[in-house]
Amino acid sequence: MSSPIPLDMLALSLVKHGPPSTFKILTLPTPQFTSPDHFLIKVHAASINPTDVNAASGTFKILINILMPMKLGYDVSGTIIGIGDHVTKFKIGDEVFTCLTIQQRGSIAEYALTMEDILMCKPKNLTHEEAASIPMAGMTALQGFEKIEGGLEGKPVLVPGGCTYSPIL
Repeated sequence: MSSPIPLDMLALSLVKHGPPSTFKILTLPTPQFTSPDHFLIKVHAASINPTDVNAASGTFKILINILMPMKLGYDVSGTIIGIGDHVTKFKIGDEVFTCLTIQQRGSIAEYALTMEDILMCKPKNLTHEEAASIPMAGMTALQGFEKIEGGLEGKPVLVPGGCTYSPIL
């Protein structure tokens, strides 16, 4: 691992299911490494998706056991400040972006924890804000393309924007 990691951080969270007006900024423990392929990211930008709002409202509570307080956000862009012992593809200081797993959710915070196999280098021509807007909406658009009968080869495609609805991420 790397230099000392702060014990606590600020994170957009909720203490009970409700609308965005009930979201709170809480001081919570900084995520801790539980696997040698983990990374700790200093968050520069995050985005919020309909999935976040639906989970917060309790839409998925029958499907997913969500412990409170629940940190919000899946999409994140930032700089790696800590790495696990088995990491090979990235180093401290790399600028990266990803969509966190449901277990690691909480991108709207000072720090986020993720794994090597779902992390990507942030393209240099994108800002952190632009990079953080891509992961979940991009995955949703890609999943839509994959469902088109006969595939897309040789067909023109227009993608005016991305919107997500993914109840079980």
